[in-house]
Amino acid sequence: MISHSVQGPRLGIPQMIQSRAQFGVLGAIFPMLFVMFIYFGFSVSNTLLAAQTVNGVVAVPRSVSIVVFTILSFAIALYGYKLIHDTQRWLTWIACAIYAVVFVIVLSNPPSLDY
Repeated sequence: MISHSVQGPRLGIPQMIQSRAQFGVLGAIFPMLFVMFIYFGFSVSNTLLAAQTVNGVVAVPRSVSIVVFTILSFAIALYGYKLIHDTQRWLTWIACAIYAVVFVIVLSNPPSLDY
């Protein structure tokens, strides 16, 4: 099991799928379907959350946002593992900058003591 947990991130195979190989091809089908269902649900929830966020900030129809984010997610997943990590690295710095701006705004407008 230790070897599987180390190989998973290096090979890009989820540990839950890779560790079921000792049960044979048929033994790995049920966990694989379960993990695919989880990944599908995670993808749908992320797409809906992104579409609702864009819809709340910009006057873009939610259906258009869903299609755009689905195509964007598919393109990133299709291109590969390195692009996903590069995208996350840039998004981390963008999120840190946004949080810093929000932090400064909150500190410059402290809440009143009437609460």
